[in-house]
Amino acid sequence: MTNLQTRNDGSQEGPTPPSSRYENRLHAFLGDQHCAGVSPTDTSFFSCRDLGSAFLATVTDEALGAVTSPESSGARFRGALFGLALDCSQFRRDLIVDLSQVKYLNSESAFTLDDVNGFLTEKGRKLILTGVKGQPADKLALSQQAIGVSGKLITLADSPEAALLLAEEGR
Repeated sequence: MTNLQTRNDGSQEGPTPPSSRYENRLHAFLGDQHCAGVSPTDTSFFSCRDLGSAFLATVTDEALGAVTSPESSGARFRGALFGLALDCSQFRRDLIVDLSQVKYLNSESAFTLDDVNGFLTEKGRKLILTGVKGQPADKLALSQQAIGVSGKLITLADSPEAALLLAEEGR
């Protein structure tokens, strides 16, 4: 069966390519936030550098705390991370998220990271977390609570340098 899409003028185009659950979620979220006036390119919650084979995003406690904020800052953080994931898939980069400055990883931010991981995995990219090992046990345990919910485990590295080596592996 062919998947046809009806245009406004009544004509049909198709077939439409299948899209993933994660891509639909990310695009839907970014679309909703765009309508609400939230920019998906707002990186005020973390610093980001292009390392060639990967983007390195260093996250702070304020950033992850904002995820559970009832204000728009939580939406802006998620939008920025989702926007960065879309950039990674477009520019063929892995995403390294450095959590070494974060004291506590809340469940909402862990699930956000899991969604981003599922999306990147389907695009043939990797999400690599650094700064989680050697941290308080509750941070690691809570991160593992959400990591792998999608069935796609998130790679952990000891440092941003080690994460970059993992990103370059097999490229």
